[in-house]
Amino acid sequence: TGINNWIPNQDSYGLPLKDKTIADLLLQNGYETHAIGKWHAGFYKWSFTPTYRGFKSFYGYYGGGEDYFTHKAGGYFDFHDDKGINCSEYCNPATEAYGTYSAQAFTTRAEEIITNHSTNSDTKNKP
Repeated sequence: TGINNWIPNQDSYGLPLKDKTIADLLLQNGYETHAIGKWHAGFYKWSFTPTYRGFKSFYGYYGGGEDYFTHKAGGYFDFHDDKGINCSEYCNPATEAYGTYSAQAFTTRAEEIITNHSTNSDTKNKP
């Protein structure tokens, strides 16, 4: 029982780039795609991060765990506010979340995405 296999933060691999994610497929078919929470599928190169794997945005941490208030893992801040496909160096750390409990930050972002989707004329009729 428990976790038997994971991608440690310091390792230089991730979900194979040749493998499509469900987000890749949904995005290709006109869906809005956003990820919130823990990525934990590799991040040693930008191409392994969520906005390169089919998500239009990602809000959360890349590694397998973090402090739920400081958002640090291994002494480093690991909380991201990545907006836009392939945002790479234009991705931003979510420093405004420092001191906010992760679950509350995730909930607030999910509410924002849902509200914006339903009221934005560009997306309200999209799945």
